[in-house]
Amino acid sequence: MQIYHFFYDNKISVTRFYKIRQPLEIYNYLTVIFTNKTMKTLGVSIVFSLTLQLGIYLSMASNLTDTILEKASVLMDKYGISSVTMDDIAKECHISKRTLYEQIPDKRTLVWYCILFDRQRKQNEAINLISESPSTLDALLHIYRHMRITLTETSSIFFKDLHRLYPDLEKKCRDMHRERAQEFGTFLSKGISEGMFRSDIDLNLAAEVFMVQSVSIMKELGVSSKLLAVKKMIDTAFVIFLRGLATQKGLEVIDNFLKENNI
Repeated sequence: MQIYHFFYDNKISVTRFYKIRQPLEIYNYLTVIFTNKTMKTLGVSIVFSLTLQLGIYLSMASNLTDTILEKASVLMDKYGISSVTMDDIAKECHISKRTLYEQIPDKRTLVWYCILFDRQRKQNEAINLISESPSTLDALLHIYRHMRITLTETSSIFFKDLHRLYPDLEKKCRDMHRERAQEFGTFLSKGISEGMFRSDIDLNLAAEVFMVQSVSIMKELGVSSKLLAVKKMIDTAFVIFLRGLATQKGLEVIDNFLKENNI
């Protein structure tokens, strides 16, 4: 379903959306729209597509908002969500608390915007890595290496706080992750013609299984006190997944990657 078809079917004015400048107004506008359709009816992927393609945080259209999200993300990744107050964020950004609330209506919204902001950043990094990589497998391995670094920089407290304070946002993250399985499968299929992945495996089904498994591991991040153990689970799941798909040529690439990165 194309994003503009969604706007047309729901009588949403694209022009009106892009003219909105304040995040609270955007928030209220989308809330009114989504009260007429349940999340289940719309599908999480549509909501996520709206957020990313039209860009809630980009539609705020200000360098200040980007700065707020960048600073807030760093603080919450390091100290967790509950330990970082709106006052802390305002001080870090050298703005008044009033100015902060003019950009972000409340902390829950801030957390959600930060999650989307981080996802968009990772998506941009992935696009760059794909364009620079000689094959689909190489791109996937480099994307995973970046993900491991990000996970290492994020405190387990963040995941625990998200699980405890905003379980609905945590669920949204898991749902969005799961619903990207088809896109992931399509990406993997390119590796067949490159000789990296086997042609006798249903890559879409394999991608879906891996996504479900990843969601389960992600849930552990919110309850486990042993972040290093969870990271090892992620490494193990990823390696088993890739090796099961790879041809002999692909296995050589994977083994070299694992050796170079001490995984």
